[in-house]
Amino acid sequence: MARAALVGITHDEALTLLIHVRGSWGEVFAHRLYIGSNNHLLNTVLLKLLLGVLPPFEWVIRLPALAGLGMYLVGCWRLLRRLASGPRFALGLALLGTHPFLLDLHTLARGYGLGSGMLVLAASCAFQRCENASFWRVARCHGPAAGLAALAITANLSLLYGAVALGLLVLADAAMRSMSGPSGREAGRMVAAAALPWLIGALLTAVIYRPEVLQRIGYYVADWGGEKGFWANTVTSLAAASLYRPGWQGAVHVLTVLFGVILGAGTLLAAVAVHRRRGRSWLVGATVFCWLVVAEMSAVRLVLGARWPIDRSAVVLLPALGLVLLGSWEELSSARSPASQLGGSLAALISMLLVSGWVSSWNLCCTFLWPMDEATPSVMRAVAISTRGRQRGSVRMATSWVLEPAVNFYRVRSGIEALAPVDREPIRPGYDLYYLYGRQRNAVGSLDLIVCREYPEAGTVLAVPSSRSCPPL
Repeated sequence: MARAALVGITHDEALTLLIHVRGSWGEVFAHRLYIGSNNHLLNTVLLKLLLGVLPPFEWVIRLPALAGLGMYLVGCWRLLRRLASGPRFALGLALLGTHPFLLDLHTLARGYGLGSGMLVLAASCAFQRCENASFWRVARCHGPAAGLAALAITANLSLLYGAVALGLLVLADAAMRSMSGPSGREAGRMVAAAALPWLIGALLTAVIYRPEVLQRIGYYVADWGGEKGFWANTVTSLAAASLYRPGWQGAVHVLTVLFGVILGAGTLLAAVAVHRRRGRSWLVGATVFCWLVVAEMSAVRLVLGARWPIDRSAVVLLPALGLVLLGSWEELSSARSPASQLGGSLAALISMLLVSGWVSSWNLCCTFLWPMDEATPSVMRAVAISTRGRQRGSVRMATSWVLEPAVNFYRVRSGIEALAPVDREPIRPGYDLYYLYGRQRNAVGSLDLIVCREYPEAGTVLAVPSSRSCPPL
């Protein structure tokens, strides 16, 4: 909650608020507005409803994401309560619930946190025991998980990978359970009952994401993602997103290898569990889930030529990898051989080291994906004070394009009437204020500007022409 209230509005959040939340309901559902991929449908719908009755404060705008965080934590607790034993329950909650990138997404007004929370909660509801019931009772039993998974997709389309993988696991589990039933006909009926709510969810999702809608969304993300491969792009990006501290980025490849070792060892242990007729082990479910997601990503890459998902579009793998690690620890601890006990101790050590790394990366000021927006709230407060009482639209600010959405959000939210709407025109002479990021900070010298203040962590600078005075900061 503290992050939701204190971290300034970021680039992508501001785009949603300035473009999609302002659009009509028809435009929102059809994704007709500019940058259709930025319209995470369920998040946008909830924001439109919230902002119809509440002011656009940061914590209000992020209430849907916070609801996703609540569902995520409840889902993790439900899963681990049923699956983990001993110290794995408490440490598992810490491992899954303290990841800095997941907390980032769960406290920003985007659909990733909302959807991943729904998907984890769906997983915690998915494998209910529904045997010895009528067709419709079995269907209703599977309804909550299917419904949550479908809603997760509407929160963000990238969660389709996880929803499909979860649905396939549910159907496989229902088929395995039905094999112990009295007859093949009855078994088929129960599998069909389990499949019905997932089929309904798939059909409703297909109605929302019609081909023309998918085309509008895909137009804006066609060049986003990786070209090298699943490990080089997807896993490496997740490792980088797990290491917030700037000095830790050198360990990205180490963490990438560790993620690979966790999945590889988990897969080997899951194969042993299946061989020993323990195919319903939750380690088996977690590893199969991961490989189903990899297979889906590979198929989309092969058939559609799409790029490999990176960081936030592959976030569904982070809790899954955590469950693989915890499941491996559970399997190794249940064995009696010295090698297994040593492996269990190693898994425990890795879990504790990861939790320490996650917690030490927490902050209340900035985000991993949009660090450049950290200083924007304080910059805009200074602009509001220095321009108070001046003629409407008489002050012009030049900004780097990545800073423009957040600047315009605070211009509108704070009612800074003297400041003209900020555009994405090239940086050139003639502006009253310059708020620059990255390489465009070089314009300070070429345009004879005075630096009012630098923001090293954000990589931004506020400057004015040498003939003007700086706003009070």
